[in-house]
Amino acid sequence: MKRVLPFFALLLLFSCNKNEIFRETLKDFPENRWKTADAQTITIIIEEDIASADINLQFSHVLDPQYTVVPLVVELTSPDGKKEMLYPYLYLKDAENKSLSDCAGDVCDLIIPIKEHVKLAKGNYKLVVKNKFEGPYLPNVLALSVSVAKSK
Repeated sequence: MKRVLPFFALLLLFSCNKNEIFRETLKDFPENRWKTADAQTITIIIEEDIASADINLQFSHVLDPQYTVVPLVVELTSPDGKKEMLYPYLYLKDAENKSLSDCAGDVCDLIIPIKEHVKLAKGNYKLVVKNKFEGPYLPNVLALSVSVAKSK
């Protein structure tokens, strides 16, 4: 037992992302459907000025979700009220039809950058994400996460 505890302590130490300063996950997708009319809102709390940060979006979906690309509209509002519109795409497969998501069993995660090497002032940021999928909803959605990390 004495040898096991130090191992778990080291595992915990190395598994943490020391650069990550914020993460929030939204899992409220009834029947795994993200309605096109439903914007997902996350308040990002930055407790101190950051000279260079990366904002990433993690899209969790089921294996083979029946689509290969999802257009998004992202509105980022800074603490001073300035709004910025971004139009990223979630590309789930490459040109050879291979998955770009990281899958474990039937659960897959795709991480895309929203903004990289951006200066963030202390305060609350509002991130609103809308999917522009053709149809009333985007099927097979498990979760949507936003993370902020200090740039490497």
